[in-house]
Amino acid sequence: EKRSSSDNSLLESTASQRSRDKRWKYDVLESRVAATLRSVSLAKSWLPRLLQIGLATLEAEKRQAARRATKKSMPGGGKGSSKNEENKDENDLTVHKVFGSIVTPTLRRLVEHIAFCALGCANQGSKFKLGATFGKSSSDRLQMILKSPLPPTQTAKCALELADLAAAIQESNDSMYSLRPLEDDEDGAKQRAEYKSPLEGCLKMANDAVVMIERRVCI
Repeated sequence: EKRSSSDNSLLESTASQRSRDKRWKYDVLESRVAATLRSVSLAKSWLPRLLQIGLATLEAEKRQAARRATKKSMPGGGKGSSKNEENKDENDLTVHKVFGSIVTPTLRRLVEHIAFCALGCANQGSKFKLGATFGKSSSDRLQMILKSPLPPTQTAKCALELADLAAAIQESNDSMYSLRPLEDDEDGAKQRAEYKSPLEGCLKMANDAVVMIERRVCI
């Protein structure tokens, strides 16, 4: 039985729509991979720079602390310091405070974004909490693709990037011990002895993501 021209047109239209849908889904998944690569590159590029700036700033803080100590040791030292100067010292953003209150929260959000792009969702039975970092108000169909695991080839590519990210954060985390609070007073000495790197949480998150994606690669 011969098909009419309208039937043929309908079949061609359906096939074309399926092809577009397939291409659209592939493009979304590829965008997740590209976002993972760019974000990891950003972290690897800026973390060492921020640490270098931090170390240079810490040296300046040490010199400032030494000048204060010298001034206090001199006859009549410290008597001329005003209340405003004391308050300024207390409110100054030290390297440790900057990394704890600005750098670490920003890095944490970046790691969360990388994990979401690379994984989409946590593995079944995992205690790892993985929330969407974008696309929350998009259509259900798009959200489903964003929150789904990547195909094997793309997963393997992102696994290498996550491993590089974890290694970069580990290296920076080790270097953070050079940025411990100064021992210019009793409180500083106590903080230095009890110091915990502010990047510990980011490192744990990155390592957890590596473990999850490696399990997918092995499967």
